[in-house]
Amino acid sequence: MAKRSLNSRDPPRVTCHHREYDQVVVAEGNLMPIDNMAHRFIFFSPLQISALPHTLSIHLRHCSSFELIAAYVWCLRTIALQLSPEEEVRFLCPMNLRSKINSLPIGYYGNAFVFSAELITAAKLCGNPLGYAVELIRKTKTKMTNDYVKSVVDLMIIKERPHYNEAGSFIISDITRIGFEEVDFGWGKTIFGGLTIGGLGTTPGTISFCIPFMNKNGEKGIMEPLCLRQSFMPCRMWNIWLMKLIAISKGSFHLLCNKNKMITSDMHGPKNIYLG
Repeated sequence: MAKRSLNSRDPPRVTCHHREYDQVVVAEGNLMPIDNMAHRFIFFSPLQISALPHTLSIHLRHCSSFELIAAYVWCLRTIALQLSPEEEVRFLCPMNLRSKINSLPIGYYGNAFVFSAELITAAKLCGNPLGYAVELIRKTKTKMTNDYVKSVVDLMIIKERPHYNEAGSFIISDITRIGFEEVDFGWGKTIFGGLTIGGLGTTPGTISFCIPFMNKNGEKGIMEPLCLRQSFMPCRMWNIWLMKLIAISKGSFHLLCNKNKMITSDMHGPKNIYLG
């Protein structure tokens, strides 16, 4: 029954534009390196998660924690990669199909998700307020209609199961509600349930997760693992964005910002990097 529910239409037909499967030729200099990789973990405390929405426009302040964190980390990662301004970046959002395919039987535990994607240049992503990235992610999620799902299934048949495009792509999956931390195999209460590195996928650093985590102070928050080349990590703007989180924790965010943006320059020339 589950197999029939996930079958393609007859005949299969692609009725939506699937940017997640665009075939792109990547210049050699823009390929993500696989050597000398560094793993970093960003912890979002409850205070930070509740305070960050207040840096957004009023109409976005009811966004979900996932949308907020995903937007923040997407911008942070793009800044750290030091891409050329015109380089295209993608956000791929894996969406659960169980609410879209009503015929999936109760007890079906196989994979049931598809990707949707939003495409933007690095300059537009990093040169706009954080709310701009939040809106892009929300737009990505709204694409997931019944027709979109059927179109993806048909595309898998027509193009013989293509791999999603990894060029400039970033995927974040929310596993905060899976309940790994509540699993008990008889060895005592679980301390952590999630990934210990951020380098999954055929291209390290393409995939990340929102993971429930308790820090050493007993705060329950969300941890985001990232994997980037070691030389990318000391990036000045990377450190500024992390300082923003620390400042929010201490209630001194306004000290970091001058009209909500900073002017920086790098190998590509001056540009605006918005912090909120």
